[in-house]
Amino acid sequence: FQVLEAVRNTPELAWTPFVFLTAKGETKDLRRGMSHGGDDYITKPFLCTDLLLAVHRRLDREEKQRQALAEQMQRRYEEFHRISAHE
Repeated sequence: FQVLEAVRNTPELAWTPFVFLTAKGETKDLRRGMSHGGDDYITKPFLCTDLLLAVHRRLDREEKQRQALAEQMQRRYEEFHRISAHE
């Protein structure tokens, strides 16, 4: 939890996805990890495919967020251009 806190409190790293990889597998541990800002929680023993899947899911989510932001910025640019052309 201290590592996650340090990552989240470092501006250059604050948006870095964080996957817990731990032997603590009780529900209370998972909830604690996620409530502290973890992006995923994998318990040991684990399969490499599980870790890769978690990373791919997070990367896909990031890409969708980037696309949505780019579309929103484009719409606002077009709206600004349309409004400013009349003035």
